[in-house]
Amino acid sequence: MVGPDIILMPEGKRHAEGQQAYAAALAEKLQAKAPGLPEKIPSTVASDADLHLVSAEWSALAKLVGARDLQQSIQDELPRLLLWLQAIERLNNATGQDKEVTAKVVAACAAAVLTFRTGKHCAPAAGFNADRQRGYDLEASKSRT
Repeated sequence: MVGPDIILMPEGKRHAEGQQAYAAALAEKLQAKAPGLPEKIPSTVASDADLHLVSAEWSALAKLVGARDLQQSIQDELPRLLLWLQAIERLNNATGQDKEVTAKVVAACAAAVLTFRTGKHCAPAAGFNADRQRGYDLEASKSRT
């Protein structure tokens, strides 16, 4: 049951705290059911290795969150989506010259994602990322002049 302190909390704060609580509960479940999952799948994707190497971890995650199994995810071209997300993460952490190179990788990955069958579902995320990138490009060009 939800108490008045939660009901009267500003909506933005309630939403953020709800997301944090969900993420913490999910991380705890993941760690219990599939230890090493947060490290194994991303490192496998980053190395462009066969995702079947992490099929046990993938299955545990899919069961936990009600997602598709590994084979269905591969057919939906999820590995390309994961590469794009990793490129975005690298871009967010990049500095200086690395940021320009990484931005090109993000753009190439986004273009690839949008071409696959289910890519239309990623269009809003691609647009959001492109808007953020345009903001970076403006900042970078101002600092060069």
